[in-house]
Amino acid sequence: MCEGDSRLQRHYEAQLVFKGTSSTIQNELLDCMYEVYREEIAKQVDNTSFVAVQADETTDVSCKSQMVIVLRYIMPDLTVTERFLEFVEVKDKTGVGLSNSIKAVLEPLKLKEKLIAQTYDGAAVMSGNVRGVQTVMKETYPNAQFVHCYAHQLNLTLQQLCSARMSILKVFFADLTAFFHFFSPVLQNVLQLLQRQHRDAYHGHRL
Repeated sequence: MCEGDSRLQRHYEAQLVFKGTSSTIQNELLDCMYEVYREEIAKQVDNTSFVAVQADETTDVSCKSQMVIVLRYIMPDLTVTERFLEFVEVKDKTGVGLSNSIKAVLEPLKLKEKLIAQTYDGAAVMSGNVRGVQTVMKETYPNAQFVHCYAHQLNLTLQQLCSARMSILKVFFADLTAFFHFFSPVLQNVLQLLQRQHRDAYHGHRL
């Protein structure tokens, strides 16, 4: 933080006791900065006429499923602005569950009429016309038209093109997909449960 704020750096260097290097203090400082950041976004969104939401869910290295939510809107000077809004830990991966997570983040911003677009990948749970996220979101935000993420479209196009032209690449992408499904969060939870049971049984046998 000091690299971008000379006054903060001078204050930090002048302190003989407080250094703020513990993880607890740093997390508290980050939380304070994030609150100020959220307040500024709320002000900007309040002064714009149209807002779009982008969301994408993935599983991190700790096997936690997280969804990133990003807002895109037009400033009064007609500048298109894109801002990260929040990371959400996802428990329910159904269309309704993911929609509820997005709605919970958007609700304080009061975007009932302003939300005119929503962008996700092409997975059925996100883009489905029955109970997909884009369909459930329209129940609350009727003006939010679904737009398939162009980055995901490009990725799928390149992947299918490579797979169709070269058999070795087809096998490569198939293996990558298989690895993802094999090491899914559900399997990880099962493996962790079995590991705990084995450890408890081992310690019980030693006692």
